[in-house]
Amino acid sequence: MDDQSNREESALATVRALLQRFEHHVEEDGKLPSYRAYEEDLLDKALPSEADIDHYDFQINQGVAVLMILFVFAIPSFSFIRIALITTEDIAALLSLLAILTASFAAFLFYKLTIFLLQWMTDNKRASQNKQFWQAIRENCHNHLSYIEKIKKRDDREQDLKNDDSMKEVTITEVNIRENEPSIATGFDQSNNQLYLRVSNQLGTYINHMQKKGFSFVIKANLHAVADISLTQLKRMKYDTFFINVDGKTEEVPEEMMKNIYHRVALAYTLSKKEAQPILQGKSKRS
Repeated sequence: MDDQSNREESALATVRALLQRFEHHVEEDGKLPSYRAYEEDLLDKALPSEADIDHYDFQINQGVAVLMILFVFAIPSFSFIRIALITTEDIAALLSLLAILTASFAAFLFYKLTIFLLQWMTDNKRASQNKQFWQAIRENCHNHLSYIEKIKKRDDREQDLKNDDSMKEVTITEVNIRENEPSIATGFDQSNNQLYLRVSNQLGTYINHMQKKGFSFVIKANLHAVADISLTQLKRMKYDTFFINVDGKTEEVPEEMMKNIYHRVALAYTLSKKEAQPILQGKSKRS
């Protein structure tokens, strides 16, 4: 294996580890994990885009499923009605009853077989889509290898926040979007001390978009714990965050935007195993 292949496998291993964190949290804790800004950027670059998610749907068409189930009932049901209509004598009625019971049992077996076949078809399609999904991730790791390697090397040093465990309100006034590594946000606390926080590129881009509309982004949190900010942290940690303009009007970070990365990560989970969907559905109901 050449050096390029080794580097790509290393990038893939990093992606797998981040996806396994989601699996572990959902299965063990029943909660969604949060990702650091650089981890979220890495996943954003490596995973198929939100626009491509529907391509990996592995559910069998509902119309096909209904037709298959109706088919196994149609012939036996027609036979039941026909026998019942043409039998009038007592002996014939008894034979008719036996025939109906036998046909009912056969229909039940056909029904169970149909359900088994539908599940088998679904599992095979899921496995096929999972293979395509990871091929897409591999291609993304190949195409964006230098970017992924660069953000993998980010350390965990908290800039200007190393020994600060207090709760503060920070107003972010500017975000420097950097193409090959997490963006840097410039902010000020209530004492007008300047602070720097890493933000994921998706969040940083949206903050800049809102700033052009006259809004500033405000976060109230333990700054030692949020040396960087990502969309999953806002969703998972439930920080007090909002946008505010000079007139005092406030807006929240859109919920759908925060769910975007989870949607893509959850797809990897549901494609990976048969039991994933019921677990996610159960977690959704508990939430």
